[in-house]
This record gives sequence, structure tokens and C-alpha cells, in this order.
Amino acid sequence: MDLMVSSIKEMWRIVHNMMPEALLKFEVDSALKDICSDINQTGALNINYQTIGIKEISLDQATSITIY
Repeated sequence: MDLMVSSIKEMWRIVHNMMPEALLKFEVDSALKDICSDINQTGALNINYQTIGIKEISLDQATSITIY
């Protein structure tokens, strides 16, 4: 049981350290707009990012990371 708890803690530490910097600075909506803008600037893709109602909800950190 101790080994499992230790493994879970280590996994959480690794995941937390891999968190996108944009999510630390901004909400998920702004972070997604930013990454779409960066992709558009490369010319590789043309992304039209739109959201409906995202500003009215509060997302926890785990959900924001999953969406991002």
C-alpha cells in the first residue's frame, strides 16, 4: 500500500511539472486562443477557435489540463 501511495504521489509530481505554462498564466480559454494563434502563424493550419459559455463556468485544474 505504501508503494502505491508513493507511486501516485510521484506521478502527480511529474504531471504537475508538465503543466503547460500558458495554463499557469491564463484560464483555459485564453491558453487555447493563444496556442491556436501560434499554430495559425506557422501557416501549417488555419484554426478558427470559438467558445460558447466557457467564461460562465469554473473549471478545476485537472479539467483545464485535460481540455488543453
